Amino acid sequence: MFLDDAFEIWNDLRDRFSQSDSAHGYQLRQQIMNLNQGSSDVNSYFTNLRVLWDEFCHSQPVAWCTCNTCHCDSARRWHSHQEKECTMQFLIGLSPNFSHIRSTILSMIPMPTLSKVFSMVLQEERQRNIGGPPSSVVSPTIPVSSEQLFAANAASSSFGRERKCSHYGKPNHTIDKCFALHGFPPGFGRLCLGRVREKYLEGVIKPMHIRNNLQLADIFTKPLGATAFHEILSKMDFKSLNPRKHTNPPPGPAALPMLGHLHLLKPSPHRALQSLSKKHGAVMQLYLGRLPAIVVSSPSAAEDCLARNDAVFANRPDSLATRILGYGSTTIGFAPYGDHWRTLRRVTAAHLFSPASLHQTAGARRGEVRFMLGNIWREMDCDGWRRVEMRSVFFELVYNVAMVTIAGRRGPVMDDMFGPSKILDACDYFPLLGWIDLLGIRRKMEALNSERDRFLQGLIDEVRCRNGDRVSVGGGERNYVDVLLSLQRSEPEYYTDEILKGLIMPMFTAGTHTVALTMEWAMSLLLNHPDELEKERNEIDEHVAPGKLLDESDLQNLPYLRCIINETLRMYPVGPLLVPHCSSEDCNVGGYDIPGGTILLVNVWAIQRDPDVWEDAEMFNPERFRGFEGGYDGFRFVPFGAGRRACPGAGMAMRLMGLALGSLIQCFDWEREGCGLVDMEQVFGLALSKAKPLQALCRPRSSIVSMLS
Repeated sequence: MFLDDAFEIWNDLRDRFSQSDSAHGYQLRQQIMNLNQGSSDVNSYFTNLRVLWDEFCHSQPVAWCTCNTCHCDSARRWHSHQEKECTMQFLIGLSPNFSHIRSTILSMIPMPTLSKVFSMVLQEERQRNIGGPPSSVVSPTIPVSSEQLFAANAASSSFGRERKCSHYGKPNHTIDKCFALHGFPPGFGRLCLGRVREKYLEGVIKPMHIRNNLQLADIFTKPLGATAFHEILSKMDFKSLNPRKHTNPPPGPAALPMLGHLHLLKPSPHRALQSLSKKHGAVMQLYLGRLPAIVVSSPSAAEDCLARNDAVFANRPDSLATRILGYGSTTIGFAPYGDHWRTLRRVTAAHLFSPASLHQTAGARRGEVRFMLGNIWREMDCDGWRRVEMRSVFFELVYNVAMVTIAGRRGPVMDDMFGPSKILDACDYFPLLGWIDLLGIRRKMEALNSERDRFLQGLIDEVRCRNGDRVSVGGGERNYVDVLLSLQRSEPEYYTDEILKGLIMPMFTAGTHTVALTMEWAMSLLLNHPDELEKERNEIDEHVAPGKLLDESDLQNLPYLRCIINETLRMYPVGPLLVPHCSSEDCNVGGYDIPGGTILLVNVWAIQRDPDVWEDAEMFNPERFRGFEGGYDGFRFVPFGAGRRACPGAGMAMRLMGLALGSLIQCFDWEREGCGLVDMEQVFGLALSKAKPLQALCRPRSSIVSMLS
């Protein structure tokens, strides 16, 4: 080390320790221990505790090794120790009304983080305020006092401890050998009930390992004497803790330290995972940084996850994006599976995506499609041909449909604000990046969320200021915000503006880019296959009366148009890996044991292009969907997902795509720009899109000119 650097580090440490104020730290510690919730709400109590705790930590500076070469991991371990202590103090100070959720959290395996505990308690408080049932996490109730909580916390901290033989302590007697001979779990100290408590809190010991004649509370209430330890130890089934006998993880490639398998997912994750699945199997285990994940790449494995284990995989991963962009994971797309999510799903199903609602909003889709046709017609060149950039045309169409359906009016297109959002980012793979925000990810998310929030709040306030005036959408029906405001008037405690914004936002984030990009892929395929384009034009001319523009009611008579859309979704699913799921408990997929907290990625791209599943899988052949009446087709075809978390807007998307594509084919002749085929090169960013936006040539058909003019 250079001498100047050494002096700089030493002076910094000296300054930090010289500022330490033991008396002030003692006072802060006493304030923290005396702090309780009282009559305040959970948010205020948590904020006060966090402010005091941060001040206490800064008043007691601690030096740790930062050489990055000795691998002592002291910084992480000390931070973990501090987080556990703060979590315990938060639970101690909670009101007695939260005794149930406190006991539930204490018995969770492993102990959740402070932010997760706060979210669970806050959700419990909200459910109490709206009169809903308490959070239903089935687990034994443990009566624990503050002294026992501190004792359990002290026992659970492994900071500064050295692992050794858990039975004899001999230098050459390894833990594994000792466990194989005597059944003691690895890492247990001899005659130390505190270690039993520690391993229970860390998740090594689970309730299933404790026999019926041992009460779970005994682990926290028994004295630490040797007699009590032997009594409890004799009642525990430690042999069931041996992971080699009870786990059968899926296969997977070799992982790198820290990175896991992230380096294998470039440049196109869905293609890279398809290649890896051919080598390692249809169910494959990966590590995305610190996050465990499985990738399924076959219809049977997808059915295992999305049908047989549907309830287990009904959650979304907890991430920085879900917390910031999802209003604290309360939106329909990011909310954990439970009563709140079911309420949101019921609202959208009843008032937006039900057959009756789709019929009521048909006028909005019809009006915006004809507005699009008029724009193309009015900008024709003198010779009758016009070059059209299809991506912007399709996106403007879908965005206007969303605006009219939601607020009853068009608005300026905001492409950047409502693009698809990543659920998992670098901050989730490497938490240190989130703590220090080295890449500015948190800052950018918070800025984007503020921008979105202002826009959505503006829509709500605009409709609210109309004083209940009904806005025509299709047959004079109220728009979506009107419906949500009526729900808010009936249950103002539950349907806050934040909940309303969470119900509106998915229409923009999940329903605009996906539909627009799918239509762009469909037009590209048709331009590269003019025979299929001509076949569809003939079908429209045959079933739509002369002098009449295509309407949604005509789509049921156009089966080949639906085949074209389905074949496009098969070949170019906009979400090739679907939205990630997360397992809520241990389960079995394809004969492999999957632990709780595992992220699920369904490689729809690989399933829908599998030559063992589809004949001529790489060929564009809409005829393969003749007679297809919807559904999952044995989980061979799942572009919208499946199960509880399937896309609720699939019906609206299919209607809009059918009406828009059919109208463009009916009204215009289409040609490729140039002599070659349309470039089908793809790029996977937040969604699967064309590397080059589609440029096409069009001119109005002579039989339709009078209607367009």
